[in-house]
Amino acid sequence: LPVIFVNEERYCISKPSYEPPLAAIRSVFGNRNFRYFAISDLMYWLALTFIQMGIAYYVTILLQLEAQYGSLVLMGMLGSSFVFYVPTNILARKWGKKRLMVFAFAAFTVIYLLMFFLGKYPLPPIMQIVTLGVLASIPIAIFSILPNAVVADIIESDAAVSGGHKAAIFFAVRSFMMKMGMSVANLLFPSLLLLGNSVQNPTGVRATAAAASVFCLLGWLLFSRYNEKEVLAAQA
Repeated sequence: LPVIFVNEERYCISKPSYEPPLAAIRSVFGNRNFRYFAISDLMYWLALTFIQMGIAYYVTILLQLEAQYGSLVLMGMLGSSFVFYVPTNILARKWGKKRLMVFAFAAFTVIYLLMFFLGKYPLPPIMQIVTLGVLASIPIAIFSILPNAVVADIIESDAAVSGGHKAAIFFAVRSFMMKMGMSVANLLFPSLLLLGNSVQNPTGVRATAAAASVFCLLGWLLFSRYNEKEVLAAQA
């Protein structure tokens, strides 16, 4: 639909790049701030895919609820995240994108760690998963909006410093990291389940939540090294 209805000539200033593709990719990874972003983004997609694949196991094995609750929680989590879209935009302008992204990584680190203990809290099972779903909708809103804005900032900064325009390559590399995170998660997740994926032995299921928490922790540490002031100053 965007290809059909968005008038590129109206909304974009087209500046072709004549740099060879491989050279452009090398220069993109040579950008320190983009490198920190890209690897932290990889960690985010690893963690998110783990949770998306694991939600059915958390619901049926850790909480011993019917499988349908997993889909309802995911839909509710994504739907409720829309409530936080406007506050995310307002706070990003006020506090900066980096601060909100670091907060989102930290929040997911804690939320995924709390998922590790599902079934052990003195609360009804449905309340446990709904509470975590509502909490997760806040960082989901942040990650739905800000990563592309961060990439756009890096692109403008890189163009101002290098004089070259490689927007397509930057976004292509970001998409590649996203797909790689999802692919690696699809390989790792079943391996962890081999540790135990039953009500009697849920070790593997809990391990997936712990792994997602570790991935977000790594993303948090990496993105903390992103120098937003340097990027924005280069655009001035």
